Amino acid sequence: MTRCFAVVLAFTSSLLLAACEEDRSQAKAAADWLTEYRLNKPFGPIGNINRITVESAEMIRMNVDIPDRRHAEAIDTQSLMFQNMMAKYACPRKVSPLWSMLGEAIMLRVDLMSGDDHIASAICKGP
Repeated sequence: MTRCFAVVLAFTSSLLLAACEEDRSQAKAAADWLTEYRLNKPFGPIGNINRITVESAEMIRMNVDIPDRRHAEAIDTQSLMFQNMMAKYACPRKVSPLWSMLGEAIMLRVDLMSGDDHIASAICKGP
């Protein structure tokens, strides 16, 4: 009986692993699209999108580097609402094909960074 349980557990684990990979593949496809169309592109006059990662099947993270310390400090001293608004400027436009890739289940998070220092974050919302 123990051997049968181990076989069932091993089979179930492989199915769960396959299901997790399947869920993550949709996020990976969206991150690949973002990488192709947005990575190393300017974020207005103040920064560049420099890293896009799949954090989980439900979240993609896009880091925006603000290299000028004065700009970073100017954003950092503002209200949380203003910081959130600044981070949202890096979000893809509402007409972007990315939103159909993300669907309802996958979230895109933007983090404004100055080197290793976190400045602000926002969750991008589709149409």
